[in-house]
Amino acid sequence: MVLSIFGVMIGGISQGEDAVKYNGIYFRADGGSYLFDVDGVQYRIMNGPTEVEGFYEDLHSEFINDLRGNERFYFDVSDVSSGKVISNLYSNLARVRPISLACDEENKQEEGCLDKPIKSCGDDFLLGFEVSEEKVISYESKCLIVKGSSGYLGGISDVMIMAYAGVFDE
Repeated sequence: MVLSIFGVMIGGISQGEDAVKYNGIYFRADGGSYLFDVDGVQYRIMNGPTEVEGFYEDLHSEFINDLRGNERFYFDVSDVSSGKVISNLYSNLARVRPISLACDEENKQEEGCLDKPIKSCGDDFLLGFEVSEEKVISYESKCLIVKGSSGYLGGISDVMIMAYAGVFDE
């Protein structure tokens, strides 16, 4: 186990039999998730690339361009049910771009928000996720709001990581 982790750190994701090539990038199953490398940066996603590729169409191209910029963006952590999704995004992207956790005005008195900055759509680059029965995705004025099942939110977060890394670039 230690040697296999060491091998990934030294040589990147291998082209072994457990690796899947997608758009020229190798993805390797690893303990219920998938690892891939782009430009020396290793990313971990929850689902395989072919499982979530259809979610890419749900993201606005303007959002993807803004995501790749250097402007700090904020994850709205007001909805605790989306914690796994935010954790996945934060652990992958905070290493390569400026990100902070925040809360919205409505929830500023909640216990989990007392030590977080208060941010709002329209003023800051804000990303909010909410587990919901309805599927909604909107992006206006640098404010992404995603609602849906936990599976949908997980797929969107994987696609965001892949899009940031350039997996879908031609």
